[in-house]
Amino acid sequence: MSLTFASMLFQIGNAFVDDQTFISGTTDYYWNHALISDEAVVNIRKICHSNIYTIECASAREKGASEYGSINVNSIYSPLCHEISNSSIGSVSYTFRGL
Repeated sequence: MSLTFASMLFQIGNAFVDDQTFISGTTDYYWNHALISDEAVVNIRKICHSNIYTIECASAREKGASEYGSINVNSIYSPLCHEISNSSIGSVSYTFRGL
C-alpha cells in the first residue's frame, strides 16, 4: 500500500486538541512532574470534568497553577536564571573537567 504525500502530511501533522483534552493533558503533565499536589489534581478533575468553562473550573486551575509558581512549565528541567552577571550565564557556574 502506497501513501501519497498529502496523506503522509495528514498523519504526521500537528493534531487538533480540544479544550477539554488540553486541560486534562496539562493537568496530568503538571501532576506527573510533581508541579501540583494530589489535592489540586483531584480538585481540577472533579470540578472540570463536566464543564471546563465555569468559574469554579477556572478557580481550581488557577489554584493548581499557584502551586508551581513562576517556573517555565514548558522547560521544567532548564536551569533557573535568577540574574545574569559578568562571571557566569545562568544560575550555575559550570567548569568542564574532562571525562
